[in-house]
Amino acid sequence: MFGLCAPTPAGANWAIRDNVFLRMRAPLGQLAGPAILMWRNSLNTVVERNQFIECDRGIALGLSAPDANSRAGETTYDHQGGVIRNNFIYRAAGSPTGDVGITVNHAHNYAIHHNTVILNDTFDWTIEYRWSSSSGALAYNLTDGPIQPRDSAQGALTGNLTNAQLAWFANPAAGDLHLTAAATAAIDQAAALPGLTDDYDDHPRPAGAAPDIGADERNSSAFVPSSWLYLPVLRR
Repeated sequence: MFGLCAPTPAGANWAIRDNVFLRMRAPLGQLAGPAILMWRNSLNTVVERNQFIECDRGIALGLSAPDANSRAGETTYDHQGGVIRNNFIYRAAGSPTGDVGITVNHAHNYAIHHNTVILNDTFDWTIEYRWSSSSGALAYNLTDGPIQPRDSAQGALTGNLTNAQLAWFANPAAGDLHLTAAATAAIDQAAALPGLTDDYDDHPRPAGAAPDIGADERNSSAFVPSSWLYLPVLRR
């Protein structure tokens, strides 16, 4: 489905999956909020198998310091227990400048695993974890730019690959970030993570000798793209 997720304060146990977020942008010179934002001490959000094309910002678990609107009077965390996995995020070169693809802020026990984030230098980094209260893990993400800690945030990084090339993907201009045979640096290069047994298409992971880095598990089964994948990207 095509999705629109309004900012959600103090949500608990939400699962946001299998959506397409397309061209969620502010007027030129401004910056839209994240396509998905869970904050105000939201708990245990799962964001998986979504596609983001030409959005100013993709996914945010937590955004700002807790305040009077936070669940249960929480004073330290803006999100707790979130999982971001198996998502495609794409912005084309020459697009109006956006912001980061994935961000976690004042986020406790976050997990950012097996996402593919291609921003083509439209922002300085692709994934960030921010503020000293944040702690979690980032494993086997495939990006074309840095994964950035900010403001003394803590994160355990495992096997992320940050120099992805466009030739590694089936049709990046349409946001189709399924792996091609050229992606040898990503194919069979991960290790199994507990509880993560599928990929962007909900196909089994691993399909080969070991899991692939990023959201797609190449050759997990035949993939037939939907016609909407080939709609032209409109510029604002």
